[in-house]
Amino acid sequence: MKVLLMSLILLVGFHASADRKGNGADNVPVDDGAAWFLGSQPIKYCIVKANQFPFSDSAIKNLLENTFRTWASYLDKKKINSPDFMGYGRGDVTANFNQYKINTRIEYLENCDGREDIKFYFGINSVLTQRYKKDFSNPVAFSQRISYDANAGWGKGLVWIAPSLSVTKNSPNWNLPYRLQGTLLHEVGHILGNGHVEGTIMTRRFAEVVSQSDLSEAAAKHFFTQIDHSKELYVCENCAVDISSNMKVKDSEINAFKAFIGRDPIGKVSIRIVSSATKGVLILMIGDETSSWNLPLKIGSEELSRTEGESPIFKKAIALRYGSNQSKWLTTNSISYSAQGMRHNGEVVTLVVTRNDLHAQFSLRFIEEGKPTLCFSGQAAN
Repeated sequence: MKVLLMSLILLVGFHASADRKGNGADNVPVDDGAAWFLGSQPIKYCIVKANQFPFSDSAIKNLLENTFRTWASYLDKKKINSPDFMGYGRGDVTANFNQYKINTRIEYLENCDGREDIKFYFGINSVLTQRYKKDFSNPVAFSQRISYDANAGWGKGLVWIAPSLSVTKNSPNWNLPYRLQGTLLHEVGHILGNGHVEGTIMTRRFAEVVSQSDLSEAAAKHFFTQIDHSKELYVCENCAVDISSNMKVKDSEINAFKAFIGRDPIGKVSIRIVSSATKGVLILMIGDETSSWNLPLKIGSEELSRTEGESPIFKKAIALRYGSNQSKWLTTNSISYSAQGMRHNGEVVTLVVTRNDLHAQFSLRFIEEGKPTLCFSGQAAN
């Protein structure tokens, strides 16, 4: 089942860590919210900074380079820039997919002289930032694409970071650990075509979390330096998976364990789901405090399904040959497999395996009389 959606409908995209004012019913260009840069040529950026901003130019440059590397690694890990993701079902795109990749390659300019593709403002305002700031409500930061050429897959825009302690008397405090790093990770996520997705660095509540001064350093590091939190921003069905959980035994788990293994569990039940990057290969590992069993599950690729999320993920907009602008994006936050496994007595049963990331909840269900019945569910742990 194709995981990419192609459409000419109009879709509202998000650009800021604070909400835009209002909820209008305006017609919005199909490229709104799409990635600013496609292809492989360097994205030229420059920095302007207030003298009192608590980071040096070199420190900011290092943070930006690390931010784009983090996103590049994520795109690579999740195969976002693979031919499968890029295939629009048209030869002119599929054969030249490199030019339609979401771009994370950056090049620093010493001066903002008009050649830049992105201009970063740190703690300083301009006529341009003041104009766009009016579209947001008390932002701690925002990203704004100013122009976009769908024929070239290339845009131009700015990112604005609020002065320290300018939104409230305590926020944003850029001296707190990881706050600026996380804010850049969030805003660059918008530049790459992502809307607001809860449970990730792209959460709509981002500005609220930035303002929390009581976060422990460990909690701040977890939240502000990782893209996936309680959910994966994108669930890749062609990627290797290793999900594990230790669950307190409930009646449903006892019954399911017994159905598979042929006896009651002793102590805690452990579940682990492991797959390679090859479609159709999945191992369900079931254990208690005395023994464990590996149960192969056979998955039909046609049985893969996805659940739509609330916002575009890695949206792209290009002008294809012979036609008008077209856009493509993901709105997926969970994935389900229908698979067959063998019980202790040799009976083959059908299961539904549902997951939405490597850290949050997953569930397994029997199919009995055509309806899913709870088998195992739990909070997965790395």
